[in-house]
Amino acid sequence: MNKFGLNYEFHKSKNPQAKTMVFLHGLTGNTKRWTTYVNDLKNDNNLILIDLIGHGQSDFPDDLKDFSPQSQAEKIENLIKDLNTKNITLVSHSYSYTIALEILQRKKIRIARFIMISPFFTEKKEETFKKTVLKILIKTWPILKHKRKSKEFAYPQKNKHPSFHDHKESIENIGIKSYLAHLHFCLNPKLDREITFKIPSLLIYKENDKLFSQQIHSKIKKFFINLKEYKILGQGHLFLIENKDEIIKAIKSF
Repeated sequence: MNKFGLNYEFHKSKNPQAKTMVFLHGLTGNTKRWTTYVNDLKNDNNLILIDLIGHGQSDFPDDLKDFSPQSQAEKIENLIKDLNTKNITLVSHSYSYTIALEILQRKKIRIARFIMISPFFTEKKEETFKKTVLKILIKTWPILKHKRKSKEFAYPQKNKHPSFHDHKESIENIGIKSYLAHLHFCLNPKLDREITFKIPSLLIYKENDKLFSQQIHSKIKKFFINLKEYKILGQGHLFLIENKDEIIKAIKSF
């Protein structure tokens, strides 16, 4: 289904008292990253799985601003309002943390709980890299095409280091234009340094995730006052499938 430019799946629970969980995937992903979670959670929850802009079957806009966390937050808010669901738990993975944070800051919809899995953002002064990305965007944006593979996204089986999976194959799944757009906003997040949230929050991360730095960890602990943590042993950033049972356990115990 598609509304407000977003492709989504809505799995409605038979339980009239069911809560609602909204799932946002990371960069180069789509709703299929959450498919295996449906059967484990649908009895007690309504489940909304969303393709971010420039991913899956959602819109691939021509305007760079439409890829911003602010623009995507508004679309997601409108979708949640349209589906008329309440008692919402927002779940983000990796890059979508910046979009989830925007939703929490805007307060246009009430989020009861927040779950973040291997959240990623950067405030480092990577000026050379930023200038390179911006230069590519400025010069090539008008002629870039949304070339992408039609097959469903799957984790690269030969990749021994999931933390560094953004290679040619995964980028092609969303197209270079979409990839550069999201990378641009990932490197230029607009975060309120003084903001704090009182809602119950859960942080799930892997012990040796090279994209989840101590700086990010410290920032999150300052942002979220009522924070619980669940650490999974091992390495890697993309562990939604390989560690699904542990993530489900953490979610159900939250």
